Amino acid sequence: MGELEPKCPADETRRSDYAILVLGLLFLLLLLSWPGAFDVQCYRGTIRQASLTLKGQAAYNDLASDIVGYRAMVAKSDPYPILGPAMRSLGINWNVRRPSTHPPTAYLLVAPVAHLPWGLASGIWAWLMLGLLYLSFRAMGLRRFVALGVTPLAVFWPPIATSLGQMTMIWLFGITAAYTLARERPFWSGVGIGLAAMTKLFPGLLIILFLRNRLWRAILGFSAVGAVSLLILVWIAPDCLSRYAEVNRLTSVETILRQDNSSLPGTAYRVGGWPGVIGVLLFLSLVVSANRDCLLSWRESAPPLKLWMLGMYLTVALLPIAWIYSVAPLLPVILFLIRQEGRAPQVAGLVALVTPFFATPWGLYSVPPLVTVHIAVGVGLMLIGRSMRFPLEGSFNGLFRVPEPSQIPLHRNGNK
Repeated sequence: MGELEPKCPADETRRSDYAILVLGLLFLLLLLSWPGAFDVQCYRGTIRQASLTLKGQAAYNDLASDIVGYRAMVAKSDPYPILGPAMRSLGINWNVRRPSTHPPTAYLLVAPVAHLPWGLASGIWAWLMLGLLYLSFRAMGLRRFVALGVTPLAVFWPPIATSLGQMTMIWLFGITAAYTLARERPFWSGVGIGLAAMTKLFPGLLIILFLRNRLWRAILGFSAVGAVSLLILVWIAPDCLSRYAEVNRLTSVETILRQDNSSLPGTAYRVGGWPGVIGVLLFLSLVVSANRDCLLSWRESAPPLKLWMLGMYLTVALLPIAWIYSVAPLLPVILFLIRQEGRAPQVAGLVALVTPFFATPWGLYSVPPLVTVHIAVGVGLMLIGRSMRFPLEGSFNGLFRVPEPSQIPLHRNGNK
């Protein structure tokens, strides 16, 4: 009897990739056919909302406020109206009694769909966000078919499910692409950070990592996005920036004080006033201090992976206003924690990953579990900072450690 021919590792990898792809397609079909009523206060309702959004049947989401703002800028009218009455022009009945808190740069991002009917605009936007989620997984190191399969699976995570009508997938894509490009294409890395900062200002804090080692090409890319955005805004609506500052002096304070605002600083202020905010800042200082070895030993121009994870966490943890979809940009950090060798950071990452499944997505009862996610990720990063097992260098490929099939040496019958 002859010797059995060993299995080719590349063939096995391809088969596993195809299996994940098929599983993902099955979950996509499940998502699109998800039954049930539109009830956003439970997990089934959250997935139903994502399903309706992908089919262009969303009743409302924050995309509508950005479309209203963009249309108003083009029409030379107030880009920050009271949203409830303004959204009736889109056929949306949503009782919102305040202006938007989004920066006018976010309005520019919806330009491709802003003049379409609401159902078509929201559906196209949702699929675009799904595409950016796929590209984010690719930037994290997943192979093509694996990323295609994992993308629909990830939509069943509530922070992703609620992001299909938001800006957070642009944020996630911008910061993951920025790290991947940092060493070889720093200009485009800066562009990625700039793109993320168009959604909210806080992702722009990551550019500080490039200032330390004077990586001017990354800073130039970031500045280019900001300059082009501002020029377009001044050209379309010269008063939009002053109007944004004026409206947000009141609107932002009211929103921060809302009982369902789940941000760390906002929750701390409501519970303990300014001493509570100081407590949050001390906690974040401890997280940074625990990782000071990484900062002090950093010699290369591009930031090491652990420092980038820390920066990504801080851009979310410092948000004064946060909801369930605000957790979505933390997904790479959570996966990073789960992939560590130490049991403690793994547990912290799993707590952060699992908790949103049991959280009420909106309302007062959403705050404790979402705050738990922020704290768990911070604690996990502190525990990594104290571990000697983690190398200071790495890439997003190290999150999953999955080489492309073409990179796997072929061994048949013991011969290379």
